Amino acid sequence: MIKIEVGNLLKNPSTPSEAIVLEVASRTGMDPFDLPPLYQYVDPEALDRLVLGPGSCRATFEYAGYGVTVHETNQIDLRELGSDRAEDD
Repeated sequence: MIKIEVGNLLKNPSTPSEAIVLEVASRTGMDPFDLPPLYQYVDPEALDRLVLGPGSCRATFEYAGYGVTVHETNQIDLRELGSDRAEDD
């Protein structure tokens, strides 16, 4: 499982939704522009508000062969689908 902490994202100009695309691209060895658009799976603006906003919620969706879970703790987990092996960053 790959954990992306929001605290790290805030130091980077990327949004959480961009970070997800970039991390999946890195893990697959693909150019981010060759991946399917994230908006075909989830509303990126709503996802960014979820991760960066107040409140308690959790969202899970699939994107480009990965299971993505956004936690209320402002953490994003990526898990390669079809793999029983957990990956640590």
